[in-house]
Amino acid sequence: MRYKKFIKEFKREYKKDKVKFSIYFILRGLVILCLILQLLNGEFENAALCFLSLILLLLPFFIEHSFKVDLPNTLEIIIMMFVFSAEILGEINNFYGIIPFGIQCFIL
Repeated sequence: MRYKKFIKEFKREYKKDKVKFSIYFILRGLVILCLILQLLNGEFENAALCFLSLILLLLPFFIEHSFKVDLPNTLEIIIMMFVFSAEILGEINNFYGIIPFGIQCFIL
């Protein structure tokens, strides 16, 4: 019963703000692609990080509905981009090791 309510609220939120959800689905698709690649390469720790990232991408939605708080759309997008950048780009694709720290400061 609770699952159906969650899906119904998720669809209602989608109709309300399509830009936020298009970013959400693009990031989610990239994480799923990364998850498949990590499983094919046999890197199961990174696959677990991808799976946790999929859960973390739902964090703004859970915060809004658990605490009955309305987060601004910009904040939700920032949270999703941060999770993607930190976990997928930083940890799995070694963004922190490839690009020197000084350049990272200018990028961010």
